Amino acid sequence: MKNLNKKIFLDIVSLINSNYYENSSRINWHISHEKYDSFANDLYKMMQNINLKDKEKEVFNIIKPLLYNTLSSYLTHVYDYVILKEKNYETVFSEKNSDIYINKIYSKKSIKTIFAIELEKKRFKKLKLKTFYSFLVKLLPKNIFDYLLILKNKPVDDFLLKKSNKNLKVLLQYYFKINTNNSPFSNNLSKKIASDIISCIEKKYFTLDIEHKESVKTIVNILISRSYNDIMSYDGFLNGSKRIITGTGNNYYNRLISSVVRKNNTKIIRFAHGGERCFFRDTWYWDNELFQTDEYITYGIRWAEFVKNEAIKRGKEVIVKAFGSSYYQELFDTYFGKKLNNKTKVLYIPNSFVGEARQFPCAKIIDPILFDWQKYLIELLQKNGFEVIYKKHPKGFFQEENILGNLALYESTKPMREILNEVDTVICDMAGTAFVESLCAGKDIVLIDTKQRVFNCDTKKDLQKAVKIIDTYWQNNLICVDEKELVSSIRNFDILDKNKKEIINDYFLSKGN
Repeated sequence: MKNLNKKIFLDIVSLINSNYYENSSRINWHISHEKYDSFANDLYKMMQNINLKDKEKEVFNIIKPLLYNTLSSYLTHVYDYVILKEKNYETVFSEKNSDIYINKIYSKKSIKTIFAIELEKKRFKKLKLKTFYSFLVKLLPKNIFDYLLILKNKPVDDFLLKKSNKNLKVLLQYYFKINTNNSPFSNNLSKKIASDIISCIEKKYFTLDIEHKESVKTIVNILISRSYNDIMSYDGFLNGSKRIITGTGNNYYNRLISSVVRKNNTKIIRFAHGGERCFFRDTWYWDNELFQTDEYITYGIRWAEFVKNEAIKRGKEVIVKAFGSSYYQELFDTYFGKKLNNKTKVLYIPNSFVGEARQFPCAKIIDPILFDWQKYLIELLQKNGFEVIYKKHPKGFFQEENILGNLALYESTKPMREILNEVDTVICDMAGTAFVESLCAGKDIVLIDTKQRVFNCDTKKDLQKAVKIIDTYWQNNLICVDEKELVSSIRNFDILDKNKKEIINDYFLSKGN
């Protein structure tokens, strides 16, 4: 018989559509988030230690971040299934909104597709004009261009404006058709990797059912096959290129192209994204970001020092340059020092929901716990007389279903540069791009540390000169915060503008030689 006192909602939609909160202030959860991260970290170590030959490593390294993301998402859902089955808890989930992993696991079915690949197929719309453009790009000699651009954004535009050069945009999706057909090589490599992973999990954690093992094999096989097929289909159309500017090092296409072109001495240049990474010890991120990287362009001088240290730790020879940021400079010039003198109105910038595609290790809180925390925080703030603006995240899952904006006094979907004009105080429970935007605008920021990301000890000391960081604690596997400390931090924010200015300049605005 099910334990009805322990009803577990495995997704946000089923929780929202229930009457659970009519009789309970917080949800139940069956496992600590620390255990998820521990499991995900062990999986990461397993993948780092798989013994492969050189050609196998090349194929594996290109797909490794996506493979890790997919396996860690799937297997942590299996982890839930194993625990809940042992404890005989009642599980509730929306079949329609949980059909990537959850519904299949509880229906005892193996997965047949990769969510990230299916989403990529769905989003990619092949256009005639871009097809013709890509055909012409393939014919052009690449040595006449100073930079080939895989990435095009504001920091890249700033960088290229300072140089007199010829640049060429390359649309990689038009050259690499998604091909996951098997080959003898990919089959053998997939079996080796899947076997190692399954063996390690069963030795340390739990026995996998037949459908779980089949799912692991499917995930590995599809992704390894794609990577191998793309390497084999590359015909050298980028030969002769001098430098290629790519996006982040965990993106599949960036890793693919940087791997194949570096064989011909093409230099790979990457740019810092967002801005908060320098304050955290995101080991997994930097392992990927510095993969096949020759030059790294970032914001301020202290940011550049941080990246240099990360490269040294990994034995990487990477040229790191501080280039500043015209966007962050604009925010600073527009907002810094301009106060509304309103202590009751606060902007809450929440983390986004990721659905079943969980993000590990030490990254994002899983959806039901995150929803419960955001509800708890909004209610706590408004109980203490604060007017909460809930800044709805522009991306993520459950955008339409998310009712949290209705609980807050206000909900806003305005861009950050507009909403920053309405408040002096910003509350974040995760540092991301919006956090850095608020910092560079000189806002009074209270950063609630949910213990998901480990701070870098040295740079945290600097950050504390500009923002208030308050701790949370976990109780009954849910996040809680000291109410008095939170309220006092907002009402008695005592960090001086001159201290904020120093940190903003050193980390985001100052330029190197």
